[in-house]
Amino acid sequence: MVSRTKQAFGPEVSMESQSGIRTVYHVGYEDGEGTMTVLSLFPGVDLILNDFSTFHCFQSASPQPGMMEINHCRRGRFECEFRRGTYAYMGEGDLAVNMLENAASGNCFPLKMYQGVSVFMDLWVAEKYFEAQLSGFQIHLDGLREKLCPENRCFVLKSPERIQWIFDEIYRADWEIQAGYLRLKTLELLSLLADLPSSPYETVPYYDANQVRKVKHIRDHLTRSLEKNITLAQLAREHKISLTGLKNCFKSIYGKGASAYRREYRIQTAAELLRDRALTVAEIAGRVGYENPSKFSSAFKEIMGMSPSEYRNK
Repeated sequence: MVSRTKQAFGPEVSMESQSGIRTVYHVGYEDGEGTMTVLSLFPGVDLILNDFSTFHCFQSASPQPGMMEINHCRRGRFECEFRRGTYAYMGEGDLAVNMLENAASGNCFPLKMYQGVSVFMDLWVAEKYFEAQLSGFQIHLDGLREKLCPENRCFVLKSPERIQWIFDEIYRADWEIQAGYLRLKTLELLSLLADLPSSPYETVPYYDANQVRKVKHIRDHLTRSLEKNITLAQLAREHKISLTGLKNCFKSIYGKGASAYRREYRIQTAAELLRDRALTVAEIAGRVGYENPSKFSSAFKEIMGMSPSEYRNK
């Protein structure tokens, strides 16, 4: 199964180590890197622990017929651009089920970090194994595909409490020595997904490419001109997008509202500038849009947990 999983990762991913059922892959980019720890739990089923510190994400080398991926986001955000011109976003606690026949045309991590777990399944191989070796495990994977991914569409939702609990246990497990336990948790996950009620789920919205492009341009505008006070209403008018649409799409991409995002970006930029001792705290406050140094100090301490002077001298 590792070979098909590697095909799904694409050529940019290299093997770092391998021992028994555990394989570690590494991927490097100009702006960061990532690791994927893969456990081959059953024939046709791989469990993957993802840890990335980069905007970039590997792209599937090609569509993979019969391959299902189940992704859970623990931290960060994940952007998936589909070939039909729509975007979907995963945030903390979100769950996505997708068929790799529905190959994405682009993926990225908008916050330059991502941690989560994936289950890669070759449905034909896994179902054959479950039927032969786990007679008491009554899950029809093809039925799971029809239920969650009709017409190979990606299904993204907020994790129901019980499913979230399973992933919490997977994250807490020792991946070096608890392979048996992780097998049980993976089977439990598949069983719960098969039994999801037919009532409406709290699903994640999709956005069209034009809307996403405008919101990303607005984000760049907000972070390039930190010293200026710019209203969201003004930016919405300039980019011909509704204010509500701007707010909703921005939060989906970046995990928080535009105002909160800009405020934190200002403080993070200030933290970098504090390393330059040629600049006074008042000068740095002005550069990131605070005319009042006292208000700047209060905002800095609220986000960073210490005053600008304490941060500079730590």
